[in-house]
Order: sequence, then C-alpha cells, then structure tokens
Amino acid sequence: MRETLILLPGWGLNGAVLQPLAEALGDELQVQIAELPALTSVSVPDWLDELDARLPGDCWLAGWSLGGMLAAALAARRGERCRGLIGLASNARFVSSDAWPQAMPADTYATFYEGCAHNAGATLRRFAMLCA
Repeated sequence: MRETLILLPGWGLNGAVLQPLAEALGDELQVQIAELPALTSVSVPDWLDELDARLPGDCWLAGWSLGGMLAAALAARRGERCRGLIGLASNARFVSSDAWPQAMPADTYATFYEGCAHNAGATLRRFAMLCA
C-alpha cells in the first residue's frame, strides 16, 4: 500500500494550485489535496481540530504558506501519528519579530490586514496576482 500525502493550500488560493504537484507525485504516493478549514474563526486550535478530524491519520502532511503553517501545527499535535512534514514556501510565523526576523515585516502585514478589512475581494485579487 502506498503512503498518503495530504497537501494543504495557502490562504486565498484553493487546492487547484497544488494539482500539478499532486499529479507529479501520484505514481509514488496516494496524494490528496485538502481544503483549509473555513476561516470564520480566529482560533487556530479550532482550525486544527477540524483538520485533525477530517484528515486521515498516519499520513504525511505538506502545506504551502498558511497550509504549511497549519500542517506543522497539526504534525506537532499528532506527534507519532504523523508520518512526516513538508513545508512549501511556509514559515514558522507570518509576522517578523526580534526572535524571527525572516517573516513578513509588521508594517507590510498591517497594510495587508487593513486592505482585507476595507476591501477583502480586492486584497485577495492583489494577493493572487503577487503569487502568480
């Protein structure tokens, strides 16, 4: 039996962006693209509860951007029940700090957050263009 790899997309883009990767790995692994939880709550533990209940156990977890951050948190939660973790353009934090300067500068994040609050649709389109 082939091992299972779950791919989690990033914020703002659905799993279709990971389809070419899933197809490329499909001969070696059973690959499933999972959607992110509905981000109607600001509670990351709620998101992890949903993913943990919905995704198969004893699988590899991989995620792009926010999906990678959630995959890492879920892998930590699952411990030995997770086969392994792969991060794709993901980081341990979204916003930089003195302890983690590699993340997005706080002023860039604040501008992005403000854009989402004022016009989420336009901000999402701009984000998608930046990703492309």
